[in-house]
Amino acid sequence: MKRKVQFTLWAPAPGDAGLLTLRGAELLARADVVIYDALVNADLLRLASKSAEVIFAGKRSREHAIPQEEVNRLLWRKQGREKPSYG
Repeated sequence: MKRKVQFTLWAPAPGDAGLLTLRGAELLARADVVIYDALVNADLLRLASKSAEVIFAGKRSREHAIPQEEVNRLLWRKQGREKPSYG
C-alpha cells in the first residue's frame, strides 16, 4: 500500500516562539521532514518529532546552505513526485 504524502508549506514569522499557533505546533510534531531557513526561531525546531529529518536550507546574502535548485528537488522528492504539484 502506497503511503499518502502530505506536503504543507508553513511559514511562521520569525520572532517569539510563544506566538506559534496550535496548528503550527501540530504540524511540526507530525512532520517526517522539516526544511527550515535562517529566519526560523531555533526554539520551534524542538517541537519537531525526534524521528523527523531536519534540514537547514537557509540563505544569507550570497551564502546558501543548499542551492535553491537542490531545495526544489528535495521538496519534490519528499512529495513523492518528479515535478512540483501545487494546490
